[in-house]
Parts: sequence; structure tokens; C-alpha cells
Amino acid sequence: MLFAAQELLQRRLGIPEIKTAMVQTAQTAGMIFIILLGAEVFDAFLALSQLPMKGADMVRNSGLPPYAVMALLMLFYILLGAVAVVVFGSLATEALSVFGVVGEGTLFSQQWEYLDLPRIFQILLTLGMFIWIAIIWRGLRSRLKTSSKAGMPWLFFFSGLAIPMFYAVGLIATSDTPFAIADFWRFWVVHLWVEDFLELFTTVMVAYLFVLLGVVRERVAMTVIFLDIILYSIGGVIGTMHHLYFSGTPTIVAISR
Repeated sequence: MLFAAQELLQRRLGIPEIKTAMVQTAQTAGMIFIILLGAEVFDAFLALSQLPMKGADMVRNSGLPPYAVMALLMLFYILLGAVAVVVFGSLATEALSVFGVVGEGTLFSQQWEYLDLPRIFQILLTLGMFIWIAIIWRGLRSRLKTSSKAGMPWLFFFSGLAIPMFYAVGLIATSDTPFAIADFWRFWVVHLWVEDFLELFTTVMVAYLFVLLGVVRERVAMTVIFLDIILYSIGGVIGTMHHLYFSGTPTIVAISR
């Protein structure tokens, strides 16, 4: 306030500038307080639900030896490192493509509209997700043998398997594919993969975790999951189909000229 008053007296800062600065300060402070409020609410949720204690008890009662738990933690960090390689490697090769360092049509060249991953990172990401689902299957296989195909373990596995399978469909389109066809498969990944299968897996994972912890009953969790399947599938299909209009509109011809 003293700095603002000094600047105002020296006529280097007007009333509009002070008002703008105060509004921006209030907005920034409000965002910080909202983050702190969300952290407090989440902390209260963890305390009331006792999820950390129940999770620790579940790991303790799983029968896994300490080295197996350490191996799972190391595998988790390895997977994070693999994601970092794909993300930063893709950004680097896309930038090299923009500046013409990487030639078009190669494994390291960008695909469409500065958005798609280079082909090599698309393949690596797909392989990584299949390895991830293989790890999930290895951990669930004993429970899958004794569970019904309509039960939570199989639903969790199938929802995870849909992630690499439906992402791999996006590999159909290449930089040499006609635009309308490539745009369809690209938005298949953007809408159906992200808004349907990723959100479905998140719902199933959280529901399955709550069932294992005894927070909700399995029947309630299954009902919510199937309602979400209907909601995500309908919304994802509509979200994909409305892009067909933009793929076929003559605007793209005008832009290309």
C-alpha cells in the first residue's frame, strides 16, 4: 500500500492501474485460498474415511514380502520415468520437426497440427500401456480365477485393457492419410479414448478400491459403474461425431490456400 501511495503521489501510477493491480491481487489470493481450502477438505476426507490406515492394512494383510512391496514401488517410479521419456521426448522431436531438423514422414516427425505424438512415441506409449496391463493381470490373476466374469475384478481388468487397445486404434492414421479420415481417427483418440475409456477406468478403479476398503457395497459400486458406462459412451460418441462436420467443411480448403 505504501508503494502504491508513493507511485500515485509521483503520478507514475493512476487510479485505473491501482484498481487493476488490486483486482489481480484479489484473484491470485482467492485462488491460493481455494487451493488451501481444497487441501483442508481432502485432509478431512482422509481422516474421516481412514483411507490411509485401511490402505496400509490392506498392503500389510496382502501377504507380500517387504522386497515385493519395494519392487512395486520401484516399478511405479520406473513407469513414471517412462512417461517422462515419452512426454519430453515427444516435445523435443515435435520442436525439431517444426524447425525442419527432423524430416517429414519419419518415425520422429510430428503428425497432425502440432498435436499428435511422433510415430515412435505413439508406438512406445502403446507398448508401455500393454506392459502396464500385463502387470495388472499378473497381480489379479489369482482373484480372476475365482471371480465371475461380471464381477468387479474382471470389470477392473477389462476397463484397463480397453485403454491400450483403443489407443492403438489411433495408429491407423498417419501423416499420409487423407485429412478427413485421419481427423476421424485422431478425434477417436481425443474423445472416445480420453472421455470414455480413461474416465471409465478411473471410475472402476475408485469403486473397486472403495469396495476392497469396505467403504461401499459391491452392488452399489456396480450400479454406479454401469450408469457411468452409459453416460461416458453416449457423451463420447456424440463428442466424436460432431467433429465430422469440421472434417468435411470447406473451411479447411480456404485455410490451406
